[in-house]
Amino acid sequence: MAEFDISPFSVPPGEFISVATFEVMITEIDVFGLGVDGETPESLAVDGYVGNGLEELSDFEAGDGNVLDSVATPDPQIGQVLSFDVTSFVTDLVNAQEQYVGLTIRAETFGGLWVEEGGVFPKLTIETSTANLPPDAPEIDGETTGAAGEEYEYTFVATDPEEDDISYFVDWGDDTTTGWTDFVASGEEVALTHTWDEQGTYTIRAKAKDTFDAESEWGILEVTIAPEIPELEVTISGGFGLTVSIENVGATDAEDVPVEIVAEGGLILVGANTSKTVDIPVGQSVDVKVFMIGIGNVTIAVTVDDLDQVEVSGLLLLVFLLGLV
Repeated sequence: MAEFDISPFSVPPGEFISVATFEVMITEIDVFGLGVDGETPESLAVDGYVGNGLEELSDFEAGDGNVLDSVATPDPQIGQVLSFDVTSFVTDLVNAQEQYVGLTIRAETFGGLWVEEGGVFPKLTIETSTANLPPDAPEIDGETTGAAGEEYEYTFVATDPEEDDISYFVDWGDDTTTGWTDFVASGEEVALTHTWDEQGTYTIRAKAKDTFDAESEWGILEVTIAPEIPELEVTISGGFGLTVSIENVGATDAEDVPVEIVAEGGLILVGANTSKTVDIPVGQSVDVKVFMIGIGNVTIAVTVDDLDQVEVSGLLLLVFLLGLV
């Protein structure tokens, strides 16, 4: 058993106890008496207790069952140093401002070894390190508006004060998450994609953690998802006037679709500008017919909803529109 006075020890500001190691040396192997008869234990364990500065037989009872660490001893050697990790226990006693750390060594299986004072042993070594700080909250970049059923890409980036590698966790706001990603370098962007199936307003939340499991605060981005965008196809034909055919080839009904038809050039007396709003169910098409009176070569621009403008040219002869190209 051993007790160490830790009252002079203090943790410097901004640091923490990173390692506390208890070391003993094997001084004798062949131990007789109490039925041991020279057998060696398969392992030794260290128990911890709050010391009082005195090494007493009752200290074994104080530490009994409070196993802090164990070391296998299948082939013990005289002079062999055994090292036990007692970091958590020592940290607790230092934080509680206890004066003594008490430690006892005991065999975990039948047999016996001598570990006794000699030279620098038994020895308690306490090391401190600068306190590990968590990464900054991730910055999230990507679309803040979109449509249901469409896939969108978002980038996530955070930096760690100690330049530790970073892993990201993303909550998409629709009861789905990414889990922790693979670690990347501090400050390196990670790109992830997501699709929302229903319209609504969603809050993307992302946090980062470093390789020591220190987690950041949440980074937040709000996204508004509209109903799925209808997919429309537009064709234009001439003849007796102009016909604009709009087909809904998407997966959702198109409602209140604005259609604008503008003719320029030649001499147009009637029908130069036409605007109309139409509804187009899924799988159906709607024809918008325009009656024009005029003469000469004209250019006709057709705009349907937010689709790119479609232009055609033709020869207008009074009420006929011929030769569309």
